[in-house]
Amino acid sequence: MPRSTLHAPRFTLLCLFLGLLLPLLFAPLALAHATLVRSDPPPNAVLATSPLEIHLWLSEPLVSGISAITVLDAQGQAVQQGDTRIASPDATELVVALPPLPNGTYLVDWRAFSAVDGHTTEGTFAFSVGAASVETPSRSVSTTNAPRVSRWAVIWRWLSLLAQAALVGMIAFRWWVWEPASRKSQIPNSKSQLPFSNYQSPISKPHSLFFSLCLALAAIAGTALFVSQILSGAGAAFADLIAGRVPLGTVFGSRLGTAWIGRIATLIALAVIAGDISDLTSASPPAPLYYLGSVWLSAQLLLINALGSHSAAIAGSAWLSLPVLADWAHLIGTSIWAGGLLQFVFTVPRALRLVADPDERAELTRQLVFRFSTLAAFGVALMLLSGVYLASLHVARWEHLLDTDYGHALLLKIALVMPMLLLGAANLLWVKPRPEETPPLPFRERRLGGEGHFWRLVTLEALIGILVLAASGLLTELPRGADAAALGPAQLTLTSLADDLRVTLSLAPGRLGANQFNVTLTDAAGRPLSIDATVSLRFVSQDRPLGSREVLLDAQGDGSYAVTDAALGLAGAWQVEVAVRRPGAYDAFAPFNLFVGADGRIA
Repeated sequence: MPRSTLHAPRFTLLCLFLGLLLPLLFAPLALAHATLVRSDPPPNAVLATSPLEIHLWLSEPLVSGISAITVLDAQGQAVQQGDTRIASPDATELVVALPPLPNGTYLVDWRAFSAVDGHTTEGTFAFSVGAASVETPSRSVSTTNAPRVSRWAVIWRWLSLLAQAALVGMIAFRWWVWEPASRKSQIPNSKSQLPFSNYQSPISKPHSLFFSLCLALAAIAGTALFVSQILSGAGAAFADLIAGRVPLGTVFGSRLGTAWIGRIATLIALAVIAGDISDLTSASPPAPLYYLGSVWLSAQLLLINALGSHSAAIAGSAWLSLPVLADWAHLIGTSIWAGGLLQFVFTVPRALRLVADPDERAELTRQLVFRFSTLAAFGVALMLLSGVYLASLHVARWEHLLDTDYGHALLLKIALVMPMLLLGAANLLWVKPRPEETPPLPFRERRLGGEGHFWRLVTLEALIGILVLAASGLLTELPRGADAAALGPAQLTLTSLADDLRVTLSLAPGRLGANQFNVTLTDAAGRPLSIDATVSLRFVSQDRPLGSREVLLDAQGDGSYAVTDAALGLAGAWQVEVAVRRPGAYDAFAPFNLFVGADGRIA
């Protein structure tokens, strides 16, 4: 019976899933991390009267019920009224109400859960009512805008990318390597002609099993990533999710939820036609609809990833924009190469061992290697060309390769790709069996020579490819290097009172090592100090018995003083004391407590 009529219900389901996902592809894009655009009141504002509400505007739509604003007083107590709500029609504005606040300094601690890709961004800033209090809130008064990177999210994203790459590579291998190679080598391609008469031919069995395992891993890892993003964004435990204390309804109504549904639907559609994709011994050629359907579904799976990637962070990007298309092409190229290698290593040797005739086996091996080399070269070219373009967008400046986490992860990925390229070149130029060799050498003889080296190098290349996909998962979770100024703790600002002076200490970039320290002196009315003063900083480690260090600041005018120094060169707790010496007045001292984290951030 013709395949197109035999599996008509499968095509109906396939069309249903494709129709379900079409609206997803035309959904609007937004930034890949929700960053704070502005706030009311602004950071470090000094207000004459208590504000009625706190307003935050973020760079992309948010999920209500998980995104939240907390306002703390000097004792660390929450003072906001009611729950945080989303106010704007585009879901980018967070609002929380306040009671009448007494004079003092307050800390706004916010968390934004992206409705686009599930990334969580959090930050803090301070504002004052009346004069700033001598005490600062128990959490550091800092202007930060930092993403929360979950270790489990990185792991699940890696496994999801690995499974998807294997699926795409398997489909590409099926249509562009196995089919033409088996025809060219004239290997019997019918179940009835093989020395096995059971229902499933052993040649297709390893391919089918590998395909099923990858489908299951893609679904499990994708769902686990989805859940971990929700729990990380809500600051909740899995027990809270089971107990219904996490607002899943708002998540499924967001773009993030739609993308998860689309990914699962695509995997189900692939499972519907899995038997025909994984059957390497079909007696009839594949129907064009199966060919187009499997290729489109595999490409669609990667397109859903691209629509939630960093490339969507380019301002003004539409779903068919060049950055998104480049990211899609990069995923396709990587999947063809790395996924095809996994297919080659895990299923081809098992299938080849079942070809009884050694000459036919050697001929099929040469045809497979020759055609996969051509396919892999296409994937590598696509990956490299799109990768250079994407790096120019997401890193933007050379220094961001060295001073951002994204740059470090990208360098790691490049360091892994280079040996993969060298191994591939070695196989292509020196080791691989050549299709023009005649007569074909027996399979066993070739294993004693170049073919044994070939399989070892291909296996090593595939293992490195798995690590490359792990680096890709880390890159996806990290903020872009080009966004370092917006996302990093670009400035840490603290305020205290010293006698009749209001002392404001600012650090930039707020990281371990060299920082620019700025001290601003004003009187109780907020006017800059009008007389010359000598201002110094004294650094004392609270964790180690180190000697103190004192640094003199340079006057900048209008009560401002600055210096660049690397006194905060060790992780741990520090006290920074600002000393102000004025003629005709007592010396004033303002101590500030800082903590340098293991990740280098100062809070």
